[in-house]
Amino acid sequence: PRTPFADSRLPFTDRRVASARELRVNAWDPRTSKRGPGSPLLARASKHGGFFAAPYAPMPDLLSTATALYALHNLNARITPELNDSCYDFVESLWQDNGGFCGHLVDTVTDCEYTFYAILAIASLAGLRLTTDHRASEGFADRGG
Repeated sequence: PRTPFADSRLPFTDRRVASARELRVNAWDPRTSKRGPGSPLLARASKHGGFFAAPYAPMPDLLSTATALYALHNLNARITPELNDSCYDFVESLWQDNGGFCGHLVDTVTDCEYTFYAILAIASLAGLRLTTDHRASEGFADRGG
């Protein structure tokens, strides 16, 4: 059976490959004001920093933030300096006195898993290209973070 994301030239396409292709092909590009790399992920970004796991998630979390930033980095996507700064601030807000990181804003327990996600998020932010085109911010979730 064919999926909606299947490449029309191939009879069958692995769902993971098709999903990755969909992110790259149908994503928003700030240089042309058209969809470009990362748009579906950028739509999950909070104006207050971090990324939501799902459209109706109550708050951004570190796992979703780290994986979104890592994917955006690997898609060669561009983000605004404001998103870069707000994501860095979000990750930093989860840093605790014991050196570890919590998973979200109401979490009080640190662990090595979330500390890894913090390192992944910060490393991904360091590698992302920035754009001054604020149309890249369109689609940000309007929920608080």
